[in-house]
Amino acid sequence: YWFSNFVSFGIGFSAAFSVGPFDLIYSDVTTGGVTTAEDVPEYGLDYSVQWQCWSSDSLAVVLDGRYSMSMSAKVNEDAHQYGILVGLKYLIQDK
Repeated sequence: YWFSNFVSFGIGFSAAFSVGPFDLIYSDVTTGGVTTAEDVPEYGLDYSVQWQCWSSDSLAVVLDGRYSMSMSAKVNEDAHQYGILVGLKYLIQDK
């Protein structure tokens, strides 16, 4: 949802499903416990804030911050993710 011409906020539900059996290649889990990577499925809520920090007639630079909160994380497991994206938008066709 765009609050103004330059700032937007988004929220969404995410789900990840296994497509078959897995092979363990490497594990650095020191507790020897089971993580959500072995569970089917994983669920989460995704949040994003987008700011259009510069724009001209056909170009815009966008800064996007995201946070994904895992709803299926096990006890003492940090399965949440966050990230920042810098993007360039280009207007291809104008009506």
